Amino acid sequence: MTAVQRLVAEGGSTRIELEGNVTSSVPFLGGKIAEAAEPMVAKALNIQSQQAQAWLESH
Repeated sequence: MTAVQRLVAEGGSTRIELEGNVTSSVPFLGGKIAEAAEPMVAKALNIQSQQAQAWLESH
């Protein structure tokens, strides 16, 4: 997976922008593996974002 993460100031808050690609170098099956992994990576990033938000709100 390759990814670029940017922090963007928005008034009194900060927004995180993520852009990335999920790839697999397994012959013949690489595309299917990447397709299957992509939703899981997105879900993990969303969970991480929610946990970070909850932590920020509690501190």
